[in-house]
This record gives sequence, structure tokens and C-alpha cells, in this order.
Amino acid sequence: MAKRAAAKEPSAARRIADALRAEILDGRIGAGEALPTVRELSIRFEAKGAIIRQALQLLQGEVYVRPGPAGRFYTPSLDVHWMYGGAFDGFAPAAQPDRCPARDLP
Repeated sequence: MAKRAAAKEPSAARRIADALRAEILDGRIGAGEALPTVRELSIRFEAKGAIIRQALQLLQGEVYVRPGPAGRFYTPSLDVHWMYGGAFDGFAPAAQPDRCPARDLP
């Protein structure tokens, strides 16, 4: 019975990813800003570097961070063009309907 309860708890990497995601969404880590290094995060969360890297991979998969120079991870800048693989124009009417002319969409 105890094994079932333990299986439902989020992993350490998931808890760290959730904490970092909250900081990104709250604006404590700004747009285009570098996240702390793996070493700094390891000290802060009292976790091994492998767990921190796993948490960063989870955030990268959810598109909250992207890899950058020197192995650092960065939050997306306000120019989110890279998130959509260059196809951001298709999202513009939905994102800013008052700035885009009406057009018939399929």
C-alpha cells in the first residue's frame, strides 16, 4: 500500500521543474534571462546535478526554457518566433485580434 502512495508523489526533478516554472511565470526570472547554473540550482535545491539537468530537460520539453551558450538555459525572450519554428504569423490573429485584419480561416 505504501508503494502506491509513493508512486503518486512527483519526482524530485518534477518538483524542481515546477518551482522554476512558477518563477518564470511569476516574472521572477525575466524574459530572455539566463537561469542560474546547474551548480547554483544544485545548492539551492539540495539536489544532485543530474536531477537538476533532468528538471531543466522537463522545462525544455514544455518550452519554458531553451538551451543557450555555455550550457546555460534561458527563458524565451519576448520574441517567441523560435517557439513556433518560424510559423508565428499563423498565431497572430488569435493573439492580437484587434491588430490583425479579419480573414477567413479554413
